[in-house]
Amino acid sequence: MVSGWRARDNQAMRKVLVVEDDEELQRALRSTLEDEGYLVECATDGAQALELLRASPDAYLILLDLILPRVNGWEFRARQAEDARLAQYPVVVMTATSNLEDAAIDAADVLQKPIVIPQLLETVARHFPVDEFDDAPKTEPRAAAADDGEAVPLEIPTDDTLRN
Repeated sequence: MVSGWRARDNQAMRKVLVVEDDEELQRALRSTLEDEGYLVECATDGAQALELLRASPDAYLILLDLILPRVNGWEFRARQAEDARLAQYPVVVMTATSNLEDAAIDAADVLQKPIVIPQLLETVARHFPVDEFDDAPKTEPRAAAADDGEAVPLEIPTDDTLRN
């Protein structure tokens, strides 16, 4: 399933491609990022992600799960690197492992699953230039804090784990 755009025209340079086969997590990531003013497009595997990237002249930040059907995250990165235009797009790997060495993949950043909203938003924001005229919403992250002050992981209405 490849999802279409949902966002405002004035944020055309803040595009994120979420490559995630877990539909619940994909919807939660989309909703969270759109609430922060990002344009979000989704793909459920690396082949669909490559199709979307090749069809669009715009730049993206790519949030990439590694364990995917058809074309997995490692194969996606290899194919992305072969295309000079696509190779420039930064990739943030989403994985249950805590570092890129364990994932054995070249990426700009890593988000450990389960995804925590403040870390997600911090990581994504790092990859977009700050524009003094940016009129995107400046909202606080929606993650609730636990009583001990730690961030609460992204809540998804399912009993399934987010470590897929």
